[in-house]
Amino acid sequence: MSADYDITIESKEALKRYVKMGIKPGGFLTAVICNDLLGAIGSADSNNKALIPEYVKYLFNEVPGNCWGSPEAMQTWMEKFR
Repeated sequence: MSADYDITIESKEALKRYVKMGIKPGGFLTAVICNDLLGAIGSADSNNKALIPEYVKYLFNEVPGNCWGSPEAMQTWMEKFR
């Protein structure tokens, strides 16, 4: 059962496209997926900056663990769809 997370609908959709089709999201979500805190903070708007913990909870609970956590994990995941 999917929990409710305080992230934007657009971000949820972008994350779903990434997981299901290997489509790379924008800079903020890419930084979050790659576990790049400095990059996430630097590219987030004021709303998303405060919600970074929600994004991490979403990734941890809702997406496969092997598709996030490092740039290498993201690259390997996206390569599966080429």
